[in-house]
Amino acid sequence: MLTNRKYTSIAIAVACAVVLTACGAAGSGTQGSTSTTPPSGGSGGSSVTPSSTAGGSQGAASSGAAASGSGSAGASTTSAVRPDSMTTVSFALAVPAPDPGQVWFYAPQGYGYFKSENLTVTPQFNNGGGAAITQVVSGNAQFGETSPENLINAVAAGEPLVGFATIITKSIYSVGVKSDSPIKTYADLKGKTMGVSSLTSGSHPFALEALSQNGLTPNKDVAIAVAGNGVQAADAISTGKVDAMTTTDTQWVAIENLGVKPRFLPAPTAASLPADVLFTRQDYLQSHQDVAVAFARAVLEGLIAASANPSRAIDDYYSAFSTAANSKDKATNLKILNSRLRFVQISPAQNGKWGYLPLSQYEQVQTLGVKFGSIKKSEDLSKVLTDSLIDKIDTFDPSAIQKSARS
Repeated sequence: MLTNRKYTSIAIAVACAVVLTACGAAGSGTQGSTSTTPPSGGSGGSSVTPSSTAGGSQGAASSGAAASGSGSAGASTTSAVRPDSMTTVSFALAVPAPDPGQVWFYAPQGYGYFKSENLTVTPQFNNGGGAAITQVVSGNAQFGETSPENLINAVAAGEPLVGFATIITKSIYSVGVKSDSPIKTYADLKGKTMGVSSLTSGSHPFALEALSQNGLTPNKDVAIAVAGNGVQAADAISTGKVDAMTTTDTQWVAIENLGVKPRFLPAPTAASLPADVLFTRQDYLQSHQDVAVAFARAVLEGLIAASANPSRAIDDYYSAFSTAANSKDKATNLKILNSRLRFVQISPAQNGKWGYLPLSQYEQVQTLGVKFGSIKKSEDLSKVLTDSLIDKIDTFDPSAIQKSARS
């Protein structure tokens, strides 16, 4: 059922804040022609090669999802910082159910990187990054992934959290319509309805930013409606319950797989800026720095391996979440994975260091967020994000990881 709602409090702002970037290269934010491919390119099935320099239900979705893995490939040296003995942690993901986009969990697990770092990691599924923040704040999870906007709003609300590694280097969100829709520009959306995945997902504030940047007032010129994910979202856009949809790269692949061919509106200005980060509580980072370093290192090693050999990585998805994986054919799952891998590659702003948080670019994210309303007020980003652990995290050899993943 579609619902209309405004967020009116700090708590909702925390839940709804988003990576104010879109799927691809930065756009001007002005109205222009639409495209049948997401702004950063297609979501096909080719391998992605990285640079060689360098709320919902909780718990695993299938038996064995928290297993340690079967061995690492090209992992960091034995002298790297990590816990001395096996340590169990929970990882709050920003999705309500398993999907191939959660490669930062199942790839490091399947390749054995968590095990090599003396970690056993259990995934928790949540209805958006805001809900993931709630899990970490409450202590139900030690680590989570969320947008910088989510994190800034949470810290502004008094939550003692800190982001310590970047995992999504460009935003995964975009605005689309049916390929045969009469809507060609943002101006055509006036008097229409924009669908979002949920009010606690990044799709909501991203939609607000895209509309505001193009001269439209959300909830006045354009209604905002919750359209869900997957089958529900495809039905909403195909039957006209919503006229446009803001959702993730992986959801657009799923929607198209369900028979709804999309066409994309121009991306907002922030499209090339960095996005989601790994985060934890400040006190946990201080008392368990070795665990945080090892966790981030394993995640990044998994992303490099998955990018080098997506076909192998999708097998790890089947091993971790067999029920969810078998709900689609392997070709579709691989297509969804490849759409996500485009957004986790190391960027020039990261200075050759995987996980590096380019603060000057996150400042731009904050400036845009404040301007368009997804961030309530500016914060000192040194209190929100830290690069102090990157040299301890990035101790692996990306070329060796790639070679091993392809062997």
